Amino acid sequence: MLDTQDLSVGYDGVDVVREANFYAPASSLTALIGANGAGKSTLLRAIAGLSPATGHVLLGGASANRREDIAYMPQDTSAASGLTLLETVMLGRLSSLGWSTPAAVVDAASDLLAQFGLSALADRPLHAVSGGQRQLAFLAQALVRAPQALLLDEPTAALDLRHQLLVLEAVKADAGRRRIPVIAAMHDLSLVGRFADHVICLQAGLVVATGAPAVVLTADRIAAIYGVSAEVEVRAGRPRIELLSAIN
Repeated sequence: MLDTQDLSVGYDGVDVVREANFYAPASSLTALIGANGAGKSTLLRAIAGLSPATGHVLLGGASANRREDIAYMPQDTSAASGLTLLETVMLGRLSSLGWSTPAAVVDAASDLLAQFGLSALADRPLHAVSGGQRQLAFLAQALVRAPQALLLDEPTAALDLRHQLLVLEAVKADAGRRRIPVIAAMHDLSLVGRFADHVICLQAGLVVATGAPAVVLTADRIAAIYGVSAEVEVRAGRPRIELLSAIN
């Protein structure tokens, strides 16, 4: 389990996230939701140790070595590089690479590319593939690290419908198989309702709700957070959400 205790982060003297206290269960996908500017990306970067912050991040009840234990995939994966997709994925195991690359690392990277339908592009440079394919390669890079926790900033944003499902299925399977917490910032509430095991709702830098999707994703909360009217129907414990209109 990943816990935050009074985690706060700001820039130029302005607090962006204030005293965030929540947990993300192991073996689960936790969705981090909130409107644009709520602080989701800032919070993920703070948890990953990439932004100065106060407070504590715990893994399994102990202080986390965030640079070693936690893998983070940013929202922006537009970096151009001459590396191939296979080499990009293998960089996730950089600490174990030497003058020669272990066959197990190549196999693990190749398996992930195959899982995302990218085997035919393994030798293509990163700058010569689409934004969605680049995003899949960076996700594979994060997964091949086999981290103790995984943070994803809008992992399905640039993907078509099929790959959105493939990615979320793969992330949930990896979380369950390795018993790790995964936190993903997500905007598509229909995907949150279908795939998330746990939800953290952020509003103006404050954690305002946590819990199961059916508990957090109510019509009233969607209206308050997003300014949108919605109909929510819970089936088999899962909320199904139909967005109706913007609230003036």
